Amino acid sequence: MTTIIDGTAVSTFGAGITCTSTNEAVHTEAAHATTSDIWAGGQTCLLSGSAVTFTDIADAPAAGAVRTVIANAAHIITDNAALEVSGNANYTCSVGDLLRFEAKSTTAFRVSVMSHGTGIFGYQQSWSDVSGSRDANVTYTNSTGRPIQVNVWGGGGNGLVVSLTVGSVLVGQVGGNGDVASHKVFVSAIVPAGETYIAQNNGNNLGWAELR
Repeated sequence: MTTIIDGTAVSTFGAGITCTSTNEAVHTEAAHATTSDIWAGGQTCLLSGSAVTFTDIADAPAAGAVRTVIANAAHIITDNAALEVSGNANYTCSVGDLLRFEAKSTTAFRVSVMSHGTGIFGYQQSWSDVSGSRDANVTYTNSTGRPIQVNVWGGGGNGLVVSLTVGSVLVGQVGGNGDVASHKVFVSAIVPAGETYIAQNNGNNLGWAELR
């Protein structure tokens, strides 16, 4: 026998043996101040529409129900009797934030932030070839407000050394004499927000790409 409980199929095979399968589908729900039904589809709900101030949501199917909600805009989650926000303060979403809604009862919910969308490394970032605007032995600052990744490389040459320094720490260095002379050399590092970085070499111009 199979029973559906809060989007989960529970099958009973007798002798106390049960098997569950969870609906992991993502469904889209229009953002509304009080009536967004995040429970209507699978375990994950992607909000749509313009930013709103949430003061409530649709009733949950049962106490203990849980949904992951993905913010699509700068929604405000109001900390009140219906929505108990972690930290006991209103929360303003960023695009891509993952929020966990847990039903304390069918009409009262606990809301916690699982991850911050704009802070997730790689989220809504892309690789760019910045070779034309970067020079070796010059210090740059990551002013994007988010971590970036820096890749630099150079042509082979006997004695060629390429290094990458983030802040005051040498994080990568490659090159030297011998077999390396006939190969490309490559170093890479993640640069935290607000930190300086410099690629140094003693040979040809560098190729340079950044994920930002």
